Amino acid sequence: MIIEQRLEEVYGVVKQQLRYQATTPLLLALTTTFSLRDEGFEIAKYEALKEEVKKQTGAFSYLRSNISMILPNLMPATDAQEAVAQLLANYELLIEQKFPRSNFSYLAANYIQDEAHAKRAMSYYTALRTHHMFLTTHDDVPYAVLLTVKEEQDPVQLADTVHQYIKDLTARGYYKSNELLWLAQLLAMDDANYQSTRVEEVVAMEQKLVRFGIKKKAQHYVIIGLLTLLNYNDTQLTHIIGLSDTLAKMKQFKWYKQYALYSAIQITVHITKEEVDDMLSASILTAIETAIQAQQMTVAVTLMNTNSAT
Repeated sequence: MIIEQRLEEVYGVVKQQLRYQATTPLLLALTTTFSLRDEGFEIAKYEALKEEVKKQTGAFSYLRSNISMILPNLMPATDAQEAVAQLLANYELLIEQKFPRSNFSYLAANYIQDEAHAKRAMSYYTALRTHHMFLTTHDDVPYAVLLTVKEEQDPVQLADTVHQYIKDLTARGYYKSNELLWLAQLLAMDDANYQSTRVEEVVAMEQKLVRFGIKKKAQHYVIIGLLTLLNYNDTQLTHIIGLSDTLAKMKQFKWYKQYALYSAIQITVHITKEEVDDMLSASILTAIETAIQAQQMTVAVTLMNTNSAT
């Protein structure tokens, strides 16, 4: 009951501040993130960040219209000016490596360490495109950055590992799609070496979720990957599904039940954070944010195409 009340309170504040800048699924994800922080969503900090972004970016910057996407990373900063400046500097490191200018590159910029890291990320991104030219797009930039944090990991080997996961999962009935690429990258998040057991773990997790009524659809691939990566036992999984069912009954989740499951995973990761290292936690939250943003962009493009046709 406490978490439900907290979500209700924070959602009201987040929606009031961001209703013109974020889709409802993103509002729900942000609500969950800020509900788990002691300070919640601080309006004063948000306003300060908005002003700094205006001061430090041009009128047509992606960041101006999509600041909501990176708020969880920026708002903990004590100095808004410094935080925005650092984000923009990191973003330019990615652009210098010829990454696309997009919302997803701003999200990825939160995790860039230095120029060498940006180069490793581009090496991986380039290698991945040799395997999957049409699947590898701007929404894979955050994964490219997170996967190449460790200097010792070979970017080309990482791309080969991801490719092998896609081949094996396709053979197990998974549809080749952007969602499958995200799932494959999640499986390589903590180990650049291919592990055939990971594929079996994915299938086992898929079957468990089916028993809970969650079908193997492309929109659920990231959820399957996250839960496989977390390696939760049956008791923890039952808790997540139960929490998801509880959240789905709340007013704000009424038409967005899929995102109740994302929120349940976020909450559980927070509660068991001593069992999850910081980079894995960042990877999980980024995977959720990326999946939500990409799915919403797909819907928007579909609607635009439909309207153009009529």
